Parts: sequence; structure tokens; C-alpha cells
Amino acid sequence: MILALALVGKGLLALAVRNLALTGEAVPAWVPAPAILAVSCGLLLVSGGIGLFFRRTRMACACGLALYEFFSVVARCPAVLRHPSRVGGWENLCEAVALFSGVLLLAARASPPGLAVAERMARGLFGGSCVVFGLSHFAFAELTAGMVPRWLPMRPALAYLTGIAHSVAGLAIVGRRLDHLAAALEAIMLGLFVALVHLPSLWTIPAPAWAPTAAEQWAELLIALSLAGAAGAVADSLRDDSLPGDPRAGAPSHLGATDERSSSPFEDTMPPRAPRHAGRLPV
Repeated sequence: MILALALVGKGLLALAVRNLALTGEAVPAWVPAPAILAVSCGLLLVSGGIGLFFRRTRMACACGLALYEFFSVVARCPAVLRHPSRVGGWENLCEAVALFSGVLLLAARASPPGLAVAERMARGLFGGSCVVFGLSHFAFAELTAGMVPRWLPMRPALAYLTGIAHSVAGLAIVGRRLDHLAAALEAIMLGLFVALVHLPSLWTIPAPAWAPTAAEQWAELLIALSLAGAAGAVADSLRDDSLPGDPRAGAPSHLGATDERSSSPFEDTMPPRAPRHAGRLPV
């Protein structure tokens, strides 16, 4: 689970540098003891991320991580409210919103009956965030083009093309038109960003691994990886909803199933048999 691994990595980074600002988090200046807060958040991310790998602890850990990411979203709202016209502030906010939506989706799908409303909300939030990511590529086209590997041709054009891809994917997810394909392609594109942009940048770090410059580059890598994991979680949920007879699509799995007695010549004389799932709610 890519999202869980990325969250564990963010937690380890917070424990190493003991400064949430270097891990990409927004920390208000009035917060006391920032080092203690960084260690506490790091322990939460590490334990919660590991707990996502186990069925018994998945729901509790996903809910705790969703609450953490929600507070991360709230912490970035004042900067957007002070300068609502700045695209950079909206981009930072939507990074937190996208991570929150990914973890919320995991929490909703880990709950026993499945929280359809929370799943739809998480997908909509992620789709809206993708639209903002696309707009940021246009607002910071020169900076985005500078991040494209030098061996690729037409770097400015690729910056605009990826911006269009972000926005189209987000609109498709929000509008529920080819949403599974859009989420899957978004996850692949974000994964390529990790492989082609962020991983190679680690080899250019001139400072020790615990220095601020190195921590910021590690944070960029982990944020991109977590966004790719969130996109993958959205794609997985949409794929499951599109499966025929899937309970999450709104119909019990036994409806539409082929009955092995359908070809029997004694079908009319045999007593009716209760469905296999009689008395159980679809899960």
C-alpha cells in the first residue's frame, strides 16, 4: 500500500528532523514546543501507517490518520483566507486535502458496512484537488518546466500538458465520467513524477541527510508518493464500484448470479431455496 508506506516515511522524517515545517506541514507560529509536536506527529504517522497493513487495526488507524490529515487541512486554511488569489496557497491546501481524501477513503472502505457517502466525498475532494494541481502548472509554468528532466524534449510543453492532464482527470472524477480510468492515469502520472523527478533529486543533495535542504527534498518525495498512493486508492475504489454484482455498487452480490438449478427440468417442482446471503447485509 503506497499511501501507507509514504505516511510511515513522513513520520520517520518528522522523528529525524523534529521540525514539521521541514516535512511540508503548516505549523502556526503560536504552537508551543514544536519539537515535541513533531515527535508526537511522527509517532502517530509511523504507528498509523504500519497499522494500515493489518486488517484488525486498519479501520482505527485510518480514522486516526484521517483526523490528523483533517487538522493539517485546517492549519493551511488561514494562509488561503489571507491571500485567496494566490495559486500557491491553494496548491498547498489541496495537497493536504488530497491526502485527507485518500486516508478518509481507506477509513470508509475499512468500516464493516462501507460508508458510501464518505467514499463519494473523498473522491470529490481528490478530484477537485487535481483541478487545482493542474492550474498550478499553468501559474508556475517556468518552475514546473524546470523540474522536468533535462533529457526530455519540449520541457515547457510537458509542463502545460501535465497541467491539462491533472485538470481533466480531476473533472472526470468529480463528474463521474470515465472516473476509474482518470484516477488510474492520475496515479500513474504521479508515480512517474516520483520516479523521474523526485527520486533523482536525492542524488543532488549536497548536505547531510539531516540538514534542512535534504529534509525538504525528502519531504517533496514523500508528499508526491503519498499523492500517488491517494490516487491509487481512489482508482481502486472506483474499480470495485464498477464490478458487476459488487455490494458497494448498491446491489447484493447474489443478485444476477447464475443459479445452478436453472437448467434442471424439475425446477418448477423443487421448493424455493433461500439465497446464500439470506439474513445478511451486503458487505
